[in-house]
Amino acid sequence: MNSKITVTQVPLQQLIDVLDVGILVLGRDGQPDFSNAPARMHFGCTRHDDLVERWQQIDRELNEIPTDGQGAVACTVQLEVPGPVRARRLQLEFYPLNHEDCEGQIVLIRDREMLDAMETDLRLASRFRGLTRLYRAIAHDLKAPLNAMVINLELLKETINLPHRDASTQERKDRYVNILMSELGRLNRTLQLLLTQADLSTKSSERIDLGEILLDVVTLLTPQAKQQEISVNYHLPEEPVLIIGSEDWLKQAVLNITINALEAMDRGGRLTIRLHVKEHVATLLVEDTGSGISQEDLEKIWNMHFTTKSSGTGIGLYVSRSVIQSHGGSIDVMSVPGEGSLFRITLPTAGKEN
Repeated sequence: MNSKITVTQVPLQQLIDVLDVGILVLGRDGQPDFSNAPARMHFGCTRHDDLVERWQQIDRELNEIPTDGQGAVACTVQLEVPGPVRARRLQLEFYPLNHEDCEGQIVLIRDREMLDAMETDLRLASRFRGLTRLYRAIAHDLKAPLNAMVINLELLKETINLPHRDASTQERKDRYVNILMSELGRLNRTLQLLLTQADLSTKSSERIDLGEILLDVVTLLTPQAKQQEISVNYHLPEEPVLIIGSEDWLKQAVLNITINALEAMDRGGRLTIRLHVKEHVATLLVEDTGSGISQEDLEKIWNMHFTTKSSGTGIGLYVSRSVIQSHGGSIDVMSVPGEGSLFRITLPTAGKEN
C-alpha cells in the first residue's frame, strides 16, 4: 500500500470498521492486503491473518475475474461461504485499482440475504404507497355515482307516483333507469379495481423471464393485429431477462398497454416491442404509429376512469402503472399527435442464480 495511506491508518481504520459493508483490498498478487471488521465477520474470521488464509481457499472457488487486457474490470460475483450453522450467501463486487502507486482491486462484500430482504421491503413499501393512493381515489370516486343514484331514485319515485302516465313520463323513467344502470356499472368497475389491487398486493413473487411474457403477449395480440392489418415486430435478447414478480400481473400490465396501442391504430400501421437490459435494469419499449396522445390528455392517461374511447373503462393504464410500480419499476410515455406513442417501462432485474 502507498505510504501516504499509512499516515491516516488509525482514524481511517475506525471509520471503515463502522461501515456495514465489508471491504477487502487485494494486491497485485490477488491476496488481501487489507480487510475491515465487517469483511472478516462475513468470512467467519477475527484476525486479518485468518482471512488471508481463508481467502486462499475461496480464491480457488471463484471464477477467474474478467480483465480488459490491462487489469481487472468491475464485476459482481455471488458466493456461498460455509458457516458454523449454515452457509452464508455473499455478494462480492470487484473494482480495479489503477493508480500508479497502488495496483490491485477493492472488493466490497455484502450479505446477499440481507440485500434480498431490503429489496423485498422496498417492493412492499411501494405496493402500500400505491394502495394508499388507490384507497383515497376510490373513496373520492364512490361519492359521485352514489350521489347520482340517490338523486335519480328520487326522480324515478316522483315519476312512478304521477297520476297520469304518458309517453313522456315513460321516457323520463327510462332515462332515470339508464342513468342508474350506468352508475351501478361504474361502481362495479371501481370495486373490481379495488379487488384487483388487493390481490396484487398479496400475490406471491417468483423468478420469471420477461422475454417469455412478451412472447405470450405477442401471441395474444396477433389475431386482433391481423384483423386490423397491423404488423407486430418484436426484438428480444437471446438470454433470459429474469425479474422477481407475478407473471400473471406483469402479463396483464403489458397486455393493457399493447392493446391500447392497437386501438390507437384504425387499419394498418406498425406495433414495435423492444426489450434490452443494461446495468441490472430491464427496459421495455412499446411503440405504435397510431393517432398519438394530445399534451392535455398525456397528463390524465394514468388517472382512474380516464378514457378517450366511448366504450372504454379507463382503468387499463391505471392498473398497468400500479403493477409496474409494485414491482419496483416505472412507466412513462412520449407521444406526438398524428404520429404515434412510445411507452417505456423499466424494471429491476433479478440477476442470475449461482
